Amino acid sequence: MKIRGFTLFEILIALFILAIISVIMIRALQVVIDTRNSVEIASDRVANLQIATTIIANDIQQIVNRPISDTNGLSIPPVTIDNTNQLSFTRGGFINPEALQQRSTLERVDYQLDQGNLIRASWPTLDRAPNNTPQQQILLTHIRLLKWSFLASDRRFYSAWPATGSASQEILPIAIEMDITFENGEQLNQLFLLAVEASLTTNLSLLYPPGVNNVH
Repeated sequence: MKIRGFTLFEILIALFILAIISVIMIRALQVVIDTRNSVEIASDRVANLQIATTIIANDIQQIVNRPISDTNGLSIPPVTIDNTNQLSFTRGGFINPEALQQRSTLERVDYQLDQGNLIRASWPTLDRAPNNTPQQQILLTHIRLLKWSFLASDRRFYSAWPATGSASQEILPIAIEMDITFENGEQLNQLFLLAVEASLTTNLSLLYPPGVNNVH
């Protein structure tokens, strides 16, 4: 019995079909890999946002009424923001177990935007000394715009603190609002309530009554 083999044309057809199937499988595999990478990037971004907002919330919730002195001996309010949009405040809860370290449980914290990075700086002492350098931590990156607003007891937002106007006698705000615009256009808005001022309102929704104004 004579066994018939494949012709050259049949082999070429088979190779052509195999090549098409291989291209389809490689493309499908690439889509799966790209999707997985996108999910991982998105998950990491969400995790970073959650960590950053938790740190900021913890800091702001523990703000206390304790001014500090700068290197020239001038008094700086417990909460302040300068013309570079750097937020600075004194917070409590700086754990010192069994007072093993010779320092206070209070801490001075700064938040500043530097080259698209949101940086948290904490100082080793409350009152500034000439050689004091802060410990810095980058919380968020790729930021285009950062804005802080301060909610006073008159239920108005102020872009500066200490505020001028009806809230000029207040030492601490009720809450601090953070607005971030990222380089990709995404936005993050968070309102952080101060624990020491929480007794001034029983419901966070009361902070946004009809006709609430932003004062700039």
